Amino acid sequence: MLFRSGDHPTTRATLEIALGFSPHDVLDLGCGSGVLGIALAVRNRCSVLAVDPAPAATIATRTNAKLNGVGDLVRVVEGDASVVVGNHELVLANILAPVLLADAVQIVDLVTPGGHVVLSGFTETRRADITAKYEGLGCRLVRTVEIDGWYALLLQRDEPSASTRGEKSSAETWRR
Repeated sequence: MLFRSGDHPTTRATLEIALGFSPHDVLDLGCGSGVLGIALAVRNRCSVLAVDPAPAATIATRTNAKLNGVGDLVRVVEGDASVVVGNHELVLANILAPVLLADAVQIVDLVTPGGHVVLSGFTETRRADITAKYEGLGCRLVRTVEIDGWYALLLQRDEPSASTRGEKSSAETWRR
């Protein structure tokens, strides 16, 4: 499904949140026509990885990036979260609720610790499920935007604790 023009409420809500950041690198999962990632590349001159499983979406994103003068900043890949390697400072996932829930572990793993993820593409009926799932994976809800009954959530991924980084806590150090 491509929203093409960028006027869908989920696109507007995601953009409202995302434009509050000045990231160096962005992952746009389910990029569609590339509106979100391209807007950030134009505004911030940042690197964007745009990913979508639909060939038509990747073609549209490449074309739109070139037309907006950021073809050199926007890398487009056909696939889903499983094709992405590494962490990203800001992850945008404006995709359907079932995918946000099914791929939650992969999506959180793609966010740099301390980084942010914007989740959108759902209505009130799925908001609590999605929030709970991501909070259970170590994210903290920072902001919610609702436009015409559609939601976007801004979450921040927790920094890893000393125990999850493999470092000794101060209590363990004192025991030695």
